[in-house]
Amino acid sequence: RFAEGFGLPALEAAVCGAMVASNLLGGVNDFLKTDENCIKLQTHDLKFDLDQICKFIDISHLGAKNGAQNAKALAEQYSPEKIGVAWLHFLKNIPQRGRTIK
Repeated sequence: RFAEGFGLPALEAAVCGAMVASNLLGGVNDFLKTDENCIKLQTHDLKFDLDQICKFIDISHLGAKNGAQNAKALAEQYSPEKIGVAWLHFLKNIPQRGRTIK
């Protein structure tokens, strides 16, 4: 299995409204949803991958309309302000030798 880590390029593409092809391993599961903003590809399964790509081509006219709506919501969810607040909360709650940062 190959993980994609956080997948910043995939997030950037999804925020722009593009459908993303991904193996859905690693951090991309947080923001990629099959048939919403991505098609799932499998490692080492060419037939499955080709079927997914053909399915995407068949529904791509729907994806453009839904992609714009999903992209706006995704951009808001991962805005610098929201990510900054989440990181600050995370960092403040890391125990440091038995105590938390205040």
